[in-house]
Amino acid sequence: MATKDDKKTEGEAAKAEVFTPPNLLKIRASVPGGKTLDEMVAAGSQVIASVAKGYADVAHADINEIDSIAAAMRKAPEKSDEFRPELMRVGLNLKGQAGTMGYPLLTEVATLLTDFLDDMRKANRKLADDPKTALPAVQLHVEALRLLMAKDVKGKGGPTERALIDGLKRMVAKALPAKPA
Repeated sequence: MATKDDKKTEGEAAKAEVFTPPNLLKIRASVPGGKTLDEMVAAGSQVIASVAKGYADVAHADINEIDSIAAAMRKAPEKSDEFRPELMRVGLNLKGQAGTMGYPLLTEVATLLTDFLDDMRKANRKLADDPKTALPAVQLHVEALRLLMAKDVKGKGGPTERALIDGLKRMVAKALPAKPA
């Protein structure tokens, strides 16, 4: 049952309560014997640096898996869309890890690949609809990933790597179905 106080008169604004949630990380860090924020950041950076040392092997395994999926797609183009979810999974895996481990160009190529696959799906286009364009587009991403790893390109790369990425972007733009105006 509403009371008189619950009813608002015309033009009366509702009162809002603003509060700041506690910074639990800061509280935990300030506990006696706990680490400071700087110490926690340093420890996290050490963990990432340690994992990054062996990341090239992980990246090679992901790229090999992407290559195997692409080969299966080329072998049976009419079934290529059945492989799309698995290709997306591995591509997203690579996309999510590579940049953190010092390979931002791998992340960029993996992003181009997963975005291409997703844009095809959103346009209700199957890879099998145009195997002479869509499947070679997938394969060019594989080759770009292989090349970047073979050269162990870390960081932003140089003009050659930029030209590679720009070429992939142009090729993807041509391979994607035209967007309705």
